[in-house]
Amino acid sequence: MKRLSSFVLLLALLQISLLLAAIPQQVNYQGFLSGSSGNPLNQTVALTATIYSDSLGVTTLWTEIHPSIVVTNGQFAVVLGSVSPIPATVFSGAVRWLGIQVNSDPELRPLRPMLSTPSSYRSLIADSSGYAKSVADNSVTSTKITNGTIQLVDIGQNSATAGEVIKWNGTAWEASPEAGGSGGWTDMGAYMRLATESDSVAIGVAVPTAKLHVEGNLRLRQGGDILFGNTNCKINSGTEDLLISSSDDLYLEPEGVIRIRDFGAADWMLIDPAAKEVGVGTLAPEDMLHVENNAVSGAAFLRVESSNASSHGETGIRFETPQNRWHLRMDDYTNNNIPAGSLSLRSQDGAMEALTVLEDGKVGVGITSPTRKLHVNGSVQVKDTLYAGAINPTLIAASRQPNEPGLAMNMLLNEVSLDHSNTVIVSETITVPDSGYVLAFAAATASMDHTWGDNDDYEATISQSSAYLPPSNRARVKLPMNAGSGVYVFTLSPIATFFVEAAGDYTYRLYGHRNGPAETQVDYARLTLLYVPTFYGTIFWEKSSPEAELPSAVQRSNGPPDAALDTKAESLPAEVQPLLQELVAEEIAKLRKEFEARLTAIEANARR
Repeated sequence: MKRLSSFVLLLALLQISLLLAAIPQQVNYQGFLSGSSGNPLNQTVALTATIYSDSLGVTTLWTEIHPSIVVTNGQFAVVLGSVSPIPATVFSGAVRWLGIQVNSDPELRPLRPMLSTPSSYRSLIADSSGYAKSVADNSVTSTKITNGTIQLVDIGQNSATAGEVIKWNGTAWEASPEAGGSGGWTDMGAYMRLATESDSVAIGVAVPTAKLHVEGNLRLRQGGDILFGNTNCKINSGTEDLLISSSDDLYLEPEGVIRIRDFGAADWMLIDPAAKEVGVGTLAPEDMLHVENNAVSGAAFLRVESSNASSHGETGIRFETPQNRWHLRMDDYTNNNIPAGSLSLRSQDGAMEALTVLEDGKVGVGITSPTRKLHVNGSVQVKDTLYAGAINPTLIAASRQPNEPGLAMNMLLNEVSLDHSNTVIVSETITVPDSGYVLAFAAATASMDHTWGDNDDYEATISQSSAYLPPSNRARVKLPMNAGSGVYVFTLSPIATFFVEAAGDYTYRLYGHRNGPAETQVDYARLTLLYVPTFYGTIFWEKSSPEAELPSAVQRSNGPPDAALDTKAESLPAEVQPLLQELVAEEIAKLRKEFEARLTAIEANARR
């Protein structure tokens, strides 16, 4: 433990003056240090000196640390105030007490009073003090004061309060609030404001034209805001971003166009509000939305995407006029009307899918599930030549397409029991492209359970409606009363001709009924429809009614008796004649063969 010897020498305060500011604010101090055994120290120590206003060391007036003080044979010397100058206010005339701490040991006690040297008494009545005392009250003028030497500490409070300034009231200086009728800035503590609220601020310009007029750059710190009205309407800067926020609408009202470019690059996007046009990749849009990429091999796509894989909606483009709304769209998650992943052109007002393209490239017109590369549900009209694989295009030229024969056929799949009323055995629909004729060929095989003594017959008729069954379209077979009891099998082959006045779908039915008590079952039937156009100028009509009842298209003209029945004079093309003859001959041959076979069976059964 270090201790300060009782014969510490206080040599200081030799140059301390409370009257002259130029005197050094330092004190020479010497002492003697010994160890706990009383032997003088020979080492370097850290010394902390503290001046207190009381002998107990409660109130500290000044302190400083000397980290390396050399102690030789117990003696050391130090200049107090060489690290932290001792303020003149420390020595106000009252006794001050000095405390010394060596290294980390406790401060030595008791504290030592700092006393004056004998010659310091003279300082109270220095030679100059006489002159100072001879200065009369209120006689010091500015000529006696060095300019720039009056310090703020020399000015008293003079009853001023926080925020007040010294102002001239007309007769004297007094403390008063800073705000005044003359305007200027007012320090409100947490902020500054203009005393006159109607004033403006000009920076870099003589006459402001706005509340804040800055001629030059205005810079905000990163993350700073420019607020408009409230905190939801602002311009904010992030690390590299600029954010414009608005709690309601955001308007851009340029007198010209809006140009958007990559930083430091050329313009790449243009918005022309007056023309209502937007150009992406072009500065000269020619439509309301013009997308262009003039780079070599550059791609230009307009992308509309619904990317939720588990629940996406319809995705597409809407086209609308007062007449209709069209949607070019892909399916929604619930596959609304079209297969998943397909593309559809839909008439929204017409509520129909006009065109559907599947993922595998199949195209449907009027059908949403096409089974061919092109699947059309309805009629097809070709204005020019239609090329179809190896078929000679001259045979299916557009001028001949509406007049080519058409064929439709249907067969009975289940047994039909005949009654005394007209019963539909089988029906078929044929689509015709123009006016003309439909030739109907039918064959119906029925088994009749005949009882001797009964009159039984079986009829088959081709018609469009059961309300009227033309006799000319009827085929009939009748068993006499004396025919032996048993099951008889008959095949009837009615043939009918129907005139059609316009294109469309026409349905024809094979009706059957029985007369008599015998149960009759039809277990085989076929109905074949052949459309024959009248464009060729060749017409056959089996007259069975007065001329006036014939369709207008087949009535005789007022010309010579050998004039063509059809008003159209064009003849049947040579290449079509064999085709039509072959189709008719083939169908008639089939019917005749079946009829002859059935007739032979009936005759063989009768001979038994």
